[in-house]
Amino acid sequence: MKIEEVEAAILLATARRLLRNSQAPKLGPIRSLHYFAPVIEEIKSAPVSESYLKYLRRKLAAIGPTV
Repeated sequence: MKIEEVEAAILLATARRLLRNSQAPKLGPIRSLHYFAPVIEEIKSAPVSESYLKYLRRKLAAIGPTV
């Protein structure tokens, strides 16, 4: 496992949680890094392009801090 894969998985999972439909039920907090394990496996089998990761970073920056 590469650190870049872990970073991409955290970014992707975070974007999925924060950018989801506002009408959807609220999700509980992430309590463990184990939450990201399936997303890391997803990234390993289907890598995400750097341009998409940049896009996600911009989208998350636009919504600002959430904590």
